Amino acid sequence: MQHPRPAIIASFVVDRDPVFAYTGWTLAHSLVQRAQLRWPDIHVQFTPEVDGGVVDLFAQLGCTIHRLDRFGDGKYCNKLSQWENLRGTGADQLVLLDTDMICVSDFAPFLSRSAVGGKVVDLDNPALEVLDGLFQRFGFGDRPEIVRVDATDATTYRGNCNGGFYSVPTEFAEALFESWRSHAQRLLADLDPLCDVGKQAHVDQVAFCMAIHGTGIPFEHLPANVNHYLHFAGQHS
Repeated sequence: MQHPRPAIIASFVVDRDPVFAYTGWTLAHSLVQRAQLRWPDIHVQFTPEVDGGVVDLFAQLGCTIHRLDRFGDGKYCNKLSQWENLRGTGADQLVLLDTDMICVSDFAPFLSRSAVGGKVVDLDNPALEVLDGLFQRFGFGDRPEIVRVDATDATTYRGNCNGGFYSVPTEFAEALFESWRSHAQRLLADLDPLCDVGKQAHVDQVAFCMAIHGTGIPFEHLPANVNHYLHFAGQHS
């Protein structure tokens, strides 16, 4: 039995570096051409420093545009501010993307309408023992299921996802973002364990993993082809 296609909106952040506008432009076109989204379904969120001329280019395409307040230290977790601009859209599903993605086919059939979704990390970033230490440091009494990462035979915790593609049914968005932001703020305030192993850029992903486990929100790992790695050679393809 086929179910009606959910009302999906896609959102991504364009930061000050021109590369974000360039890749975001390509991503937006691919979402219309391949994912059956309409231009207004694409929400482009600009950090404060982005030039108004760049914003106008996306507005002229018909995208829905927003200004975005930076989150935390303003470097690693800006996607966590997106929900503030997406409340009240009437969408069934939010798809949060990184601008260096490109859509080659419709991803709607892979998305669950009853669970948050993300693809497991490509590599064990950070390593499982580091991740476990952070869970212990922050007082978690138990741990998520251990799963294999995408590109190698290493392992990680369920919910440690590549941040380039998250699918969030709107019924879970408020609770998810509240917990996700809280864990990210705690990690940013106690960043040494990640800095010591050079993985501080993964704050948002670790915080997401903690939020999924801590809230008990329904969650499913999505198949690799919704966010397949192309920037390195891996053991699995």
